[in-house]
This record gives sequence, C-alpha cells and structure tokens, in this order.
Amino acid sequence: MFQSSDHPGAEVLPRADECLRADARDLQGGGRRSLAIPGTEGRLSLLEWDGPADYPDDGPALVWLHATGFHALTYRRLLIDIAAQMPVVALDLRGHGSTTLPAVPGRTRVHRVYFGDVVTVLEGLGRPAILGGHSLGCLVGFGLAGRRPDLVRGLLLAEPVLVPQRLARLFAIARAFGQADKVSRMAAGARRRRVVFPSRMAMLDSYAGRGAFRTWPAETLADYVAGGARGRPDGQVELACSPAWEAETFNALPARLWRWIGGIRCPITLLRGGQGSTCREESAARLKAMKPWTREVMRPQASHFLPQEEPELVVEEVRRLTAAVAEGRATAN
Repeated sequence: MFQSSDHPGAEVLPRADECLRADARDLQGGGRRSLAIPGTEGRLSLLEWDGPADYPDDGPALVWLHATGFHALTYRRLLIDIAAQMPVVALDLRGHGSTTLPAVPGRTRVHRVYFGDVVTVLEGLGRPAILGGHSLGCLVGFGLAGRRPDLVRGLLLAEPVLVPQRLARLFAIARAFGQADKVSRMAAGARRRRVVFPSRMAMLDSYAGRGAFRTWPAETLADYVAGGARGRPDGQVELACSPAWEAETFNALPARLWRWIGGIRCPITLLRGGQGSTCREESAARLKAMKPWTREVMRPQASHFLPQEEPELVVEEVRRLTAAVAEGRATAN
C-alpha cells in the first residue's frame, strides 16, 4: 500500500534471545515498512498486510493503533488473522516500538503528534479506513473519527480509556498544576518501570505469568518483548517506550474527549471487559446514548487486555464492522 523502505524479516535464529528480535517474528505474508512524516526527522514504523488477492480496490483497510507502552507487533497473531479477510496496517505510535520520530517528554504535545502521524498514514492509504484500537489507540481513534470524519469509515474500540467528563476535567486541572502523577496511578507506575535487562530472554522471564501479563498467551508475550526491547551498546536491552514517555501519554488524557465523540458519524463497535475495565458501565451508557448505533460487546471474564485474551472476538467484530460499513449501515444523524 505504501511506497517506502522495507525491512525484510529474518529467519528465526537458533539462539533463544535472537528469536525474540522483532525481525525474527513470522509476519506470514506481511512486512515492516517505515514512513517519513513531513516536517520532522526520524520515521514512523508500521506493519502491513495486503489482504486477500481478490479484495476490492475500493474496500477498506483496517488501521490498528496499539495501547500505551505497547507496539504493533504485540498484536501480531490477531492482525495476521484479520489480514486473511482485508488489508491491515498497524502502527508503532510515536515513542513506541521501532518508530524513531521525536518523542521528548515535556516538549512534545502527545496527542497532537499521535493525531498528525496517523493522519499522514490515512491520507496516504489509497483506500478507505476502519480504525481499530486498544486503550490509547481508541483515544486516538475517537479524536480522528470526531475531527476528521472524512478519513474514518468505522471505529472498533477494544477497551477504550473512556472516563466520565468530570474525571477528564480533573486530569486537565492536575496537568495544569504539575500534579498529574498524583491523579494517574498508571503514570506513577510507569515511572517505576524497570528499563534495562541483560537480554530479551531475561525481560521475557521477568514478565511471564506476572502482573498485567498473567493472562497473556506465551506467544503474545514473546511478541510484546520482541517489539518492545531495543539493543544497547553494552549488549543489554532496554524498553523501546521510555517510562517518561509512557507516563506522559497516561497523563495526557484529553479534556475534550467527549466533544470529539460528539463529531463521530461512522459505525462504532465497543468491546469491553468486566475485570478492571477502563470503560465502565457509566461511560459505555453515555457513548450509546450519544451514538445509538454503537454495537457493544461486554465480556465479564475479560480484563483491560481483551485483545490479548480474546483475539477471536476482535477478529469476528472486525468482520461484522466491515460488513456494516460495506452495507452503509451507519448512522449519521
């Protein structure tokens, strides 16, 4: 879809740590590309699959946006399955994964650059787009679908960070007084993250079965480590997303979130879990009241990491949403 530099995948190498490199993960027909963003240095990294050979030229592609601290490769298995039915483009958002665009905490407007980078992708796509996202990816999706409805034909939201307006205002006030970490437990936790590990295998071992990763399949956790670690000159590895940038993203919860949602005109699918969800019943109900065509699927047993825990659900709901877009079952009022 894009004419840009290629990074062909490597063979899976015999040493376990080398098998956890991003370029050693099998993309099954996909590839990694990089894209220049006008007006800035560095490049935006993305994964891309062309979809079925007989897919119509004017059919939509899925553009997938990851959660804070993650990257596109985290969703490799999920994206490969979706690519069997349609073209897929998955970004490493600025400050994450293999993307090398500037991401300087305290000097970069977080959501402004996320929006700008994704708009560049959508405008160069050459076909309509359905935006799919997880957590942070949903926030970016809300903003783009509400502010640039011409670029978004459908919106799939997996565990969005969707808080009541009063909390969004509280975050904005806390940011203004430099107290955001006291309001956001996620940001404070991100700053305490361990950054450096002896190897990718050591990173994998430290995460396996623990904390947020305890419900993840082993292969998905390996994908997360492969794309989330980068080598250091001393032979060790470090997190590709710095704790400071991760915390900055958590603290940048948009005060105008619900205003953006007001501008959405495309079909919406909302997927949420019942365990520690970032989209509680109050917020889901408000979204459906504002956008009555929203399809909600709630899985009581799932957590905030629903795409990792129930990838088959996400694949099926992308199929449903794509059919709704094709049939023109949206929605504007």
